[in-house]
Amino acid sequence: MRCTRFLLPVCLLILRAGMAQSDTLTLPFRALTIEDGLSQGMVSSIIQDRSGFMWFATKDGLNRYDGYSFRVFRNDPADSTTVRDNFIQVIYEDRAGLLWLGTNSGLDVFDPTTEVFHHIPCGEQASGALADKVDPTPFNDGAQCATNVIAEDPTGHLWVSSGEGLYRIDADRSGSSAAGPGARADLVGVCPGVKMQWMAVDRSGLLRGAWTLNGEDLNVRTFTLDTRDEARIAAMIADPQLLRWSPIIAGQREEDWAAYATDTIRHRTYGFSNTALESRDDANAIISTIRLSTAGWLSAFHATADANGALWATDHRLWRCDPRTGRVSRLIPASAELRIEALKPICLYRDRSGVMWIGTNGFGVLLYDPRGDRFHKQRLHSMRMMAPLNDGRMFAFTWSPWVYLFKEQASSSRLGGDITPFPIETYGKEIDPGTYEPCVVEQGRGVLWSNLGDALTRYEERDGSLLRFSDPDLPVRFPLHMQGDTLISFGSTKAFGRFNTRTKKFSSIPYPIPAQGGAYEFVQAIIQDAQGIFWLGTMKGLLRLDPRHGGQAAANGWTHFVSAPKDPRSLSADVIFGLLNDPKDANILWVGTNGGGLNRLDKRTGQFTRFSTTNGLPNNVIYGLLADDDGQLWMSTNKGIANFDPLTHAVRSYDASDGLQGDEFNRYAYCKTADGTLYFGGINGFNYFRPEELRPDTLPAVVHITDIKLTNRSIAFGAEGSPLTVPTHLTRELVFAYRDAAMLTFQFATMEFSEPEKHRYQYRLDGFDTDWIMAGKDRSAVYTNLDPGTYTFRVRGDNRDGLWDTTGTAFQLVVLPPWWRTWWAFAIYAAALIGGLLLFIRMRTAGLKRQKERLERTVEQRTAELHQQKEHAEQLRARAEHSDQIKQQFLANMSHEIRT
Repeated sequence: MRCTRFLLPVCLLILRAGMAQSDTLTLPFRALTIEDGLSQGMVSSIIQDRSGFMWFATKDGLNRYDGYSFRVFRNDPADSTTVRDNFIQVIYEDRAGLLWLGTNSGLDVFDPTTEVFHHIPCGEQASGALADKVDPTPFNDGAQCATNVIAEDPTGHLWVSSGEGLYRIDADRSGSSAAGPGARADLVGVCPGVKMQWMAVDRSGLLRGAWTLNGEDLNVRTFTLDTRDEARIAAMIADPQLLRWSPIIAGQREEDWAAYATDTIRHRTYGFSNTALESRDDANAIISTIRLSTAGWLSAFHATADANGALWATDHRLWRCDPRTGRVSRLIPASAELRIEALKPICLYRDRSGVMWIGTNGFGVLLYDPRGDRFHKQRLHSMRMMAPLNDGRMFAFTWSPWVYLFKEQASSSRLGGDITPFPIETYGKEIDPGTYEPCVVEQGRGVLWSNLGDALTRYEERDGSLLRFSDPDLPVRFPLHMQGDTLISFGSTKAFGRFNTRTKKFSSIPYPIPAQGGAYEFVQAIIQDAQGIFWLGTMKGLLRLDPRHGGQAAANGWTHFVSAPKDPRSLSADVIFGLLNDPKDANILWVGTNGGGLNRLDKRTGQFTRFSTTNGLPNNVIYGLLADDDGQLWMSTNKGIANFDPLTHAVRSYDASDGLQGDEFNRYAYCKTADGTLYFGGINGFNYFRPEELRPDTLPAVVHITDIKLTNRSIAFGAEGSPLTVPTHLTRELVFAYRDAAMLTFQFATMEFSEPEKHRYQYRLDGFDTDWIMAGKDRSAVYTNLDPGTYTFRVRGDNRDGLWDTTGTAFQLVVLPPWWRTWWAFAIYAAALIGGLLLFIRMRTAGLKRQKERLERTVEQRTAELHQQKEHAEQLRARAEHSDQIKQQFLANMSHEIRT
C-alpha cells in the first residue's frame, strides 16, 4: 500500500507542535513492608549509621536493616535499658556515633556499641543539672515530652523540639552515657500550639526551623537562630518567650522557608517557599533565586537532595525539583501496586550510595536508586524505527498507528522528557502500519525525507512544502542513508538506489547477487566509511561497493563477504542487522549479525574476528550497533544491552533489572543524537542514556558479619549465654571451645541496598582454605570440625557494578583444644610418662638386683657344689693316688720279691 500522503501531514504536525511539559514522572520504586520484616508500616524517620546499617523509626519500635533482614528494638517494661517508648518519631546520629531517638514520651540515646538505651530525664523525672534547667510545664512527663525533631550544631549541642518547647541539650561526653550526671537540657523557647515540621543547622551554625500552628499545614511559621550567639541563647534560656517566629510571606527570603534541603555533594543549601527556590553556598550567601514551574512547596515539611543534585520534597505527596530549570514534577511509582504509598510519604533520606528512601504513613518504605534509572525509560508501544533529528529530538515509528517525537528534558538529573504522539492517518483513513519498513532521514535542518509508499517524500518545515519523487523501476525501500546534503542512498528490489536532491534524479547500481530477503527487506543497513566506500548489510552477507569503480552495471565495484563454516576468519552469519564504522580506526568495520554475534572486519585483510556468547556477549543476535564518544561499542540484543570495549574485548551486560524497557530489543530501533545520547528501542518502549552516566561505581561495598551460629544456634550479642561483648558486626575476635567448632556458621551482608539480592560474596578461612571460596549470592559460610588453632575469617563482596572490595572484613577465630589436648593435660601426660618411666626404671633396677641376687646365690650354690665336687674329686684323686701308691708299692714289693 502506498503511504506517502499520510506521512507529510504527520511530519507537519510533529515539527510544528510545541513540547508538551509533563509534571508527572513515574519511577521504579521498590517497597519494604511488614511482609519483609518491618515492624510497622508508619515510618517517620530514616537514617544510615556510620557502620552502614539503615534505621527506621516506626510506631512499633526501632528497626535496623542490613539489606536482607530486620532487627527490631522494642520497649520491655522489665528492662530499663530498652527504648522508653515503641512510638518513635525521629532518629538522629550525632558526631560521636550515638543515635538520638525522639519518642512519643521523651528523648532517648542509643549506644550502638552496647545496644543500651539511655533515657534523657523529662520534666518531673529530671534530676541534677537537668532538674535545675528543665521547665516542668512545657517539658513534663507524658505526651508533652513527645520529641519529633532533632538537630546538632557545629559545637556538638543537640537542638530538640519536644512538646511545645525548643531545647538545647548539652550531652555528657565524659560520662559512660550521654545522659550522665553532667548532661543539661535548657529550654530555649516556648511555642504554644505549634508543632515543629523541620529543623536544621547549616555549616555556619545557623539554626532554621518551621512550625505549623494549630496543626494547619498551610499555617506555617519559621524561625532562625545563630547557635554561636551565646548571649542571645542565654537570654532566651532566661526568658523562653523571646523566641520569635514569622509567617511565610511572599517576597521574604531568610525567614520564609517552608522546606529546607542540603546538597552535601555540591555544598549547597536550598530553601523552598511557595513559588521560589533559594540557593545558598557554605558561607550562607545567596547564589540564586529560581522561580518554580508550579506552586506546591508551601505545605512541604521535608526536603533533601539526591545524588544528581535534584531536590525532593514531600507534603504527603512526593515532588522533585530541578534546581537548574526550576521545573517541579510529581513523582509516582511505576508499579500500580505502589501508587497508594506514593500519596502519603512523610520522610525522605539519601544514603551514602545515592539510594533514596521514602517513609510512608502506614505503607512501609519505598526505595529508589537513581543509578537504576540511568537507562532512562519511556514506556511505549513496541518500537519499529528510530531516527535522530539535528535539534536533539528523536523521531520514532512504533508497531501501532502512532508515530512519536521525543525531546529529552534539559535538566541536571535528566529524568523524564517530552513525548508527543501523532496518529498515522490521512483524511480519516487509517493506514496499516504492518505493510512497510519505515525510515526517515533529515537533510540539513528541518527537511525530512521518508521512504513510505515506495517513493521519496520531502517535507520542509520552513514553508510546509511537500514533494514526492519516485521511479517506477526503482522502488524506494528500507533503509535510507543521507550522504551530506545532496545524496540519498537506499535499498531497492534489484539494485542499490541513489537520489540526488539537487538534480532530483535517481540512479542505481545492480546488486551482484539476487536480492532475496524473505520476510525481511534484502538490505538491512547502509553506511559509508571515510574513504567513500559503501557497506551494505544484507540477508545474504556483507556487500562492499566502491562507487569509484561502479557505473550503471559495474559488477567490478562490488565485493561480497559470506559465511564459510570451515573458515573461522570469515563472516560468522550471513544475516546482518547492523553496521558501524570504528570511531578510532578507519580500517575496522563492526558487523552485528542475526545469530552469529559481533564481527570485526579488518578492511585491509578482509578477515573477520568473531565475538559471541562464548566471549561474554549476552546474546548472539545483535540488533543495533552504536559507538559512544569514547569509542566504546553499545549493542542491543535479545538479552538486553551490552557494552563492548574494542581494545580489551571486555563486555558489560545490562538487562531489565538494570532499568531497561525489557530484555528484548528490536531491529532498526536505535540511534544516537548530536549530544551523545544513545537510544535503543524494544518491545515495551525505549531507553535513552549517556554512556558517561554508566561508568562503574568505584566505591567498594562495605561488608559486615551480621550473625555467628554455633551448631545452627545464633550467639547474637545480648542473648542469654552469648560470648559476644559487643554487637556481632563490631566483634573482631572470638574464642570457641572445641565442642562448639563442630559446626560454625558466619552470615554476612553488604551495606548497599539498591539490589541486595544481586551482590556476590567471597570468603576464606586463613589456616584452613588455600584460596578464596566463591559463594556467589549465598551470604553464609559453614565450617565443620575445625582443628584447634587460630584462624582468620575473611569476607568481601562486590558493589552494584561488580567491583570487588579488596580489603573486606576480617575476624579472628580461636578454637580451643579439648581438655585432653590442653597444656595441663599434656603436663599430666608427661608427668605420668616420666613417673611410669621412673617406675619402670625402678622396677627394672629392682628386678635386676633380684636377678643379680639370684645369680649370686646360684653362683654361690654352684660354687659350693663345685667346691664339694672338687673336694670329692680331690678325695677321689687322693684315694686314687693312695691306691696308685699302694699298687706301685705292691708292684715294687712283688718285683722285689720276684727278683729276690
